[in-house]
Amino acid sequence: EGWYQAALTGPVVSEAASVTVTARLVIRSAVDGQWSTELPFHNVALTSAKLNGQPAALQSGAGKLTLIVPKAGLHVFDAEFSVPAKVLGPSGSFTLPLTATPAAKLAFLLPQKESSVRINGSTTIYRRLPDADPPRIELPVDRGGDFQISWQPDQAQGAGAAVVHVESVTAATIDDAGVKLSAGFKYRVRQG
Repeated sequence: EGWYQAALTGPVVSEAASVTVTARLVIRSAVDGQWSTELPFHNVALTSAKLNGQPAALQSGAGKLTLIVPKAGLHVFDAEFSVPAKVLGPSGSFTLPLTATPAAKLAFLLPQKESSVRINGSTTIYRRLPDADPPRIELPVDRGGDFQISWQPDQAQGAGAAVVHVESVTAATIDDAGVKLSAGFKYRVRQG
């Protein structure tokens, strides 16, 4: 089982901004003795790793991290890492590379309360918690993949700008030469 929390850190208006991710994984081992397991995140800048509150033994190679589990039983692995973010004013994006786990959830702390968020281009695969402090979104990430998360301020649209009235008239004339169809349209677009 995995739980991730991501938050924007560093210079907020910069190409050098980053997102800090806190991860907690619950690992159950039935192997009597030491064994290793690949961690479900890769190509990240790891800043902290603890297994059961103690420094964790890790191996790295080809952008992947492997955790050394010392004995059988239930273990809690806590890690903190960062991924680069692109931020331009109040808008930004980052990619979180994860591999599949049996169960996992990601919470992203929104930089502004009134933000429009897209996950891999979709606006429907997450749950918004606007009353949380700070406001956040949550989404399942158990299937893994590269999660492209982007945000921008909500767009305001006037209610009258979307109303267009159309009147139409259609006439059919049938004679020896054939059928002639005529159509007329009158458009009214509200302004102001």
